[in-house]
Amino acid sequence: MGLLLQALDRLLPDPHPPLVIEIGDREIAGARREGRKLLASCRRELPETALDQTGVQLPDGLAVAIEGMVAELAPHSSRMTALLLPDSAVRLALFEFESLPRRAGDLRKAVEARFQGSLPYDVGTARVSFQRQRPGPRPTVLAAAAPLAYVRHCEQAVRLCGFVPTFVSAAAAGTLNMVGAEGTEMLLRLSARALTVAAVADRTVKLLRRISLPGGIDPDPASAIRDVMSDVLPTLAFLQEHLGAEISRVLLTGFGVLQEPLLEAVADSLAVPSDSLPVGGDAAAECGPGLLGYVHG
Repeated sequence: MGLLLQALDRLLPDPHPPLVIEIGDREIAGARREGRKLLASCRRELPETALDQTGVQLPDGLAVAIEGMVAELAPHSSRMTALLLPDSAVRLALFEFESLPRRAGDLRKAVEARFQGSLPYDVGTARVSFQRQRPGPRPTVLAAAAPLAYVRHCEQAVRLCGFVPTFVSAAAAGTLNMVGAEGTEMLLRLSARALTVAAVADRTVKLLRRISLPGGIDPDPASAIRDVMSDVLPTLAFLQEHLGAEISRVLLTGFGVLQEPLLEAVADSLAVPSDSLPVGGDAAAECGPGLLGYVHG
C-alpha cells in the first residue's frame, strides 16, 4: 500500500477492512470497498469543537455521525474498520539518520526521541508508528505520532456503533499514497487546522512540512493564496538547491473554494503543471482524499 504508515495501534498489519472511515476536523467520510474497488461512499458533518491543551480537539458527535454513515453504507460483509485520523491530531514527520538501529525496539526509541520536544504533549502519552523508507544516501524514516487519548476516543466511537477498528493510521499518509508516481511531485494538503507540504518521488518522501493553522486559513482569498505561496516558494527552492530535485507537478487537495484560484497561482508562480489530486470524488473537500488514497493506493 505504498507510503501508508503501519497502524498506530501497533498491533496488526492492514487486514484490508471493507469499511474505511476518515475523520476530519469538521466532517467525516466513509467508504465501503472490495479490494481497491469503491462500492459506496458518503460523508457527515461534525459540530465544531474547541482545541484542548494539546492543540487537538476531541470531535463531538463522532459516534452519532459514524452510526448514520455506516447505516447509509450498508450492507457490511465484516465489522472490521480502517480508521484514518486528521492532520490536526496526527503529527507526520520525516527523520533522517546517520544509520538506523538494527533492532525494531531501538529504532522505536530513536524515533520517539526525535519526536520529544516537538509535540505539544509528552511522547510517552502518544501512539507512535513509523516505517523505513527505501535506501538512499542517508536512511530516512517516515513517522507519525498522535495523542493516546484522542486515538482511544475515536476507536471507542467506532466500537459504540458495533464495528472494530483493526487499522488506525493518518489520513495524510493515505493521501501520500497518490503522490510521486510521475517524477518528483509536490503535495499541498489543507485541513481545517494544518497545511501539509510534501515532496514525493517514486513513493519515497523527500521532504515533509506540517504548518499549524490554529485559527484556520485566512478567510480573504487573496491573503490566503499569498500565505500558501509564501510557504511553497521556499520549499521549492530548498528542494532544488539541497536535494537537486526538479518538481514535475504540484498537486492540491482540501482547499475548497480556493482550489481553482490556487491552482492558477501555483502554475503561474512556479512555472510547473498543477492539478487537483487525481483520486476521484471531491479533491477540494477537507475530508476524503486520505480515504481514497488508502483504498486506491
